[in-house]
Order: sequence, then C-alpha cells, then structure tokens
Amino acid sequence: MRFVNAEELEAGLPDILASPRDEGAVVMIVRRPDTNKREVVESGELDAVEGLAALPYKPYNFSERAPGP
Repeated sequence: MRFVNAEELEAGLPDILASPRDEGAVVMIVRRPDTNKREVVESGELDAVEGLAALPYKPYNFSERAPGP
C-alpha cells in the first residue's frame, strides 16, 4: 500500500466530489478486524445505521465528532 501526502490527497478531491452521491456500485468491501489489519469481505450484510454486520465495533459517526481542529 502506498501512502500519499496531503497535496496528493487534495489533487484527487475534485474526482471524489464529482462522484454520484446516490448511486453506484460496491466494488470491494474491506473490514478492519484489528489495528493495521485488513480483510476483504466476499459477502456480507450492510445496514445504513450499523454498517457492516459482524464488525466488533460501531462505525464512526463523523457528524458526532467534537468540534474543533
């Protein structure tokens, strides 16, 4: 996996913002069972509130994060 710097991330932002917001295909689901671990999920159940079923934690809700930098 190649990590990118902030400048490279910002360069890709227009493509991300141009993506459709209410349609598209799920090409791959990767879960994080532990720190620095990745696992490709062949099939699973997605829930709009709970996220991927059988995860050991609840998905992070960015709208509930503390204000500030």
